[in-house]
Amino acid sequence: MKQTGLLRRCAALALSAALLAGMTGTALAADRVFQDVAADSPYAAAVETLAQKGVVQGTGGATFAPDTALNAAQLAAFLARIAGAAVNQSVVNTGIADDGWSGAYLSWAVDNGIITLSDTVGQYTSLDAGQVNGILSAFAAYLGIEAPTVTAAGAAVTRGEAVQALAQLAGQSFHHAAGTGYQTVTSAQDWGPAISKVILSLGTDVDPASVTADKFQVLSDRIYDETSHVAARTVTSAYVSDAQGNQAESGSYVTLELKIGPDETAGSPFNYEFATSGHNVYVITLYYISLTQPLTAADGLPLSMDRTSRIGDGGTVTPLADQFQLDSYTAEDGITLKYAWWTPEETAADGSTPLIIWLHGAGEGGENPYVALIGNKVVNLITDGIQQYFGAAGAQVLVPQTPTIWLDKDGTNTYMGPEDTGRSYYTDALMGLIETYVAAHPEVDADRIYIGGCSNGGYMTVNMLMEFPGYFAAAYPVCEAYDVAWITDAKIDAIKDTPIWITAAKTDGTVPLFQGETDPANFSVYHLTLDENGDPIPLDNYSNALYDRLVAAGAADVHYSLFDKVEDTTGLYFQADGVTPYEYMGHWSWLYTLNNQCVDTIGGREVTLFDWLSQQSK
Repeated sequence: MKQTGLLRRCAALALSAALLAGMTGTALAADRVFQDVAADSPYAAAVETLAQKGVVQGTGGATFAPDTALNAAQLAAFLARIAGAAVNQSVVNTGIADDGWSGAYLSWAVDNGIITLSDTVGQYTSLDAGQVNGILSAFAAYLGIEAPTVTAAGAAVTRGEAVQALAQLAGQSFHHAAGTGYQTVTSAQDWGPAISKVILSLGTDVDPASVTADKFQVLSDRIYDETSHVAARTVTSAYVSDAQGNQAESGSYVTLELKIGPDETAGSPFNYEFATSGHNVYVITLYYISLTQPLTAADGLPLSMDRTSRIGDGGTVTPLADQFQLDSYTAEDGITLKYAWWTPEETAADGSTPLIIWLHGAGEGGENPYVALIGNKVVNLITDGIQQYFGAAGAQVLVPQTPTIWLDKDGTNTYMGPEDTGRSYYTDALMGLIETYVAAHPEVDADRIYIGGCSNGGYMTVNMLMEFPGYFAAAYPVCEAYDVAWITDAKIDAIKDTPIWITAAKTDGTVPLFQGETDPANFSVYHLTLDENGDPIPLDNYSNALYDRLVAAGAADVHYSLFDKVEDTTGLYFQADGVTPYEYMGHWSWLYTLNNQCVDTIGGREVTLFDWLSQQSK
């Protein structure tokens, strides 16, 4: 019994020694972990090194299979582990077999431009020396390190022949941003929202001099209608930044500024559901960002990154819109309206603050007030350019949202026609929301409540004026759709003393003010019909009819900004000739309103719409 116990103790000591040898890097560890790797084989040390780093994990049963041909799936796994990549086993590209281990590794290698699958290079294809060296060269370039080479005794490179080159790769110094996180920045523009920036989180301080726009490749993937719409985005600028995207002298974040414009649909976070809801809706938006060559870390080492994926998506920030608070109101009849609101000061004195109400167009209805805020550039209402007119306290902004359209006759998203009354299904619910909001915010000056909006919202502005005459201090309807059939002398008489500023454009083909026809090849273009003198022929409807009847009724403070067409005024966007300003749909005259570019001469001086609005009080 003693002898047996002694033998057991000796065996335990021998096992401990073997484990210790494995921890300290002797060939004994390789013998123990992979029984088919001889201690005196030319690749034993490389296998040991890679095993310790977790790069090679064997083929099962404590074997490495050094004489087995290396395939693309195995090589992809080795390289991903050398890089320290964040490989998610749930992400396997189409066309790659999801075998439970190699599919995700190979997808990573393909996504990052390291392996290109072809007729001769498949997931389980044995690789020859030329193929392996091409892949190693691409991987080294990806990391910014030196590329080793392999030779093969036979037609295919064996696992044993490859490990020495892999060990050389693993022995070099570099930084790698694994599972790169990113956040997009959505800005409100004249034509709608645009994803204008992407902020990358690299986890390592970056040398600012190494960050240039040409080193980044950006693809947007907009997913809607169960279809993925992938398109390239152009990087116009790149720089080291803070986490909010502000340029910085040092840091681990990099911000990419992207080309945006009225025709850059790949940058839009919206899709317009023309055939169904008639609303703009957010789509699933993903960004696949990769480096065309490594950056340099602050310590001088090369810095690479995993191509971004769904896993790293940190969502979007929307400057200005994020300053609004969101809420909902349910009327006594059960109608619920979502809304956004903003106040310049949390502790303003009672009765000190005017209230600006904006009513959105048809495309911005639904259940997400952000769509109403950035579908048109409504966020401009809280900027200094407009707030400056409303004194030290500024003006609050209220943006209600209808679940369908303001022109809804019965709550079923059905437009009213000339034969209807012109009273919106949402009339009482909207008034209830406004009154409830004002009651909950005693700082609002009830004598300075202003209402306006565009298109459907322009209609609703006129509707609210006529349904609740005397409640609003002033109104500013834009391209309004209140049909002349609904206008009566009594309604005009009830609102003629309310200051009103109307805005529209002659080329509006949605609520036409002049004779013409929509271009059959492009519904956004409206061709005016001209008389014998070459002048457009006015129609007696909508803004024209409202203005003419108010003037005829003796309205003393009514203004009409009627633009010939709607053009870009930023100087950034042009037609094909590169000289003529970009022309928008004629219906989009709200651009002039929200940019405060409507001007009239009042009392001998030029006054902008919001300067005028700020002076109105009951």
